[in-house]
Amino acid sequence: MKILYLLRHGKADRPMGLPSDKERPLLPRGVNEVAKMARKMIKKGMRPDLILSSTAVRALETARTAAAELGYPEARIASADSIYAAEAEEIGLVLRHQQDDWEAILVVGHNPGLEDLAGMLAREFSGHLPTGGVIALRLAISRWSEIEPGCGTLISTLFP
Repeated sequence: MKILYLLRHGKADRPMGLPSDKERPLLPRGVNEVAKMARKMIKKGMRPDLILSSTAVRALETARTAAAELGYPEARIASADSIYAAEAEEIGLVLRHQQDDWEAILVVGHNPGLEDLAGMLAREFSGHLPTGGVIALRLAISRWSEIEPGCGTLISTLFP
């Protein structure tokens, strides 16, 4: 069994003059909601072995905020440019290439990719993943390379 946590980045700012969407920072409200969700994860015993983030500024800030609350070393946060603006299948491909040592992975990214991935893996999930929200899935696999549609079961949803 593997565990997959999907965390949508916190509420982000849209300041004028930014060269790209990828550079949007979190709002203070976004930082607070992510910290709150990470504390809820701790209370539910949700501890990732790996935090894997999109390279967008708002996602990396979300990953760092969650890591600080979870007691996860910031230096161990991995990032993948392919998670930014990715569809469910692309995120699944990134997961298929992760080390099997990791029993639980937290992916920090964006919609619609994250909520589509949750619905693809756990057919009972059909909801919306709000900013700062977490979806926890139990995957009936022993290796990350085995990830496929329908292999998951929804464990929990945590929303701000």
